[in-house]
Amino acid sequence: MWRHESRQALKKQKRTKQKMNIENLNQLAEAVESLMTSTGVSQNDLAKNIGISSSYLTHLKNRNFDNIPAGVGRKTTFSESIANKIAVFLKLDVQMWDIDNYTHIENCLIEAKMYKEHRIIDGAKGSGKTFAIEMFKKSYPSETYVVTADDDMSPKAFLESLASKMDLHIGGSKRVIRMAIEAKIKSQNKPLIIVDEAENLKTGSYGAIKALYDAVKDYAGIVLVGANEYADMLRKKAGRNMTPFTQLYSRFSAETVLLNTMSKADVVMIAKLNDISDKETINTILSTCHDYRELDRKIKRVLRDRTLQEA
Repeated sequence: MWRHESRQALKKQKRTKQKMNIENLNQLAEAVESLMTSTGVSQNDLAKNIGISSSYLTHLKNRNFDNIPAGVGRKTTFSESIANKIAVFLKLDVQMWDIDNYTHIENCLIEAKMYKEHRIIDGAKGSGKTFAIEMFKKSYPSETYVVTADDDMSPKAFLESLASKMDLHIGGSKRVIRMAIEAKIKSQNKPLIIVDEAENLKTGSYGAIKALYDAVKDYAGIVLVGANEYADMLRKKAGRNMTPFTQLYSRFSAETVLLNTMSKADVVMIAKLNDISDKETINTILSTCHDYRELDRKIKRVLRDRTLQEA
């Protein structure tokens, strides 16, 4: 039964990823139209400033994303590298990097939301966790609640933050707040709670999550997302019979998602998507970037420097 559901979820995930890319392209189209309206710049001049053919803007504005002529009797989809080039010019944070970590996170979150699963995602800093969560939230805003754990967040503050995300503005004890959260979850269809930077949670917050799980396990998915060998930390505490980790780890540890570190192939692919192909620049990026966050900053810096040099 699980294998069947997993395949169905993967098919759904692929359709969702395609839909999300279309949504990103729609955002680009709206941004282009807004810029042209507000500034009066012509399409040809805008295309020249971006460094692309005006025909790309025509296809973009017409929302023609998957039926673009590519020779006699051939069609293609809108170029990701062109989309990223437009996004960089417009100073938008629309990225469509096709990396494995993004797919793993997205698939896990989709399955958790669809099938009310309880999962752990573990990846080093800069492995794309927060970005993927933000994009998932944009694609599935309804009944998706993201709480980011801070170093100074007390267990009560954690519950208050989750309640606030659910538009529950309630005071009282931790138990009162948690019971209000449980009641709202039980009234919904496919709620999903995502705890980002969960390695910062205090022990008492894990107790609240365990109690929440026991009350809503058949009503909601819950995903804990952490760094610094997060899954291993939970496993070790559970192995020492520390409360509530023993009980919590057994509930969440099935099919933990372990993210990959950034590869050379990823760097080369992402650089080329951003129209960076010379070996010297790519080698510099490889030697100075150790994760996707650093890579994103470096790519943007290279493109800004290129723009300044051309100006």
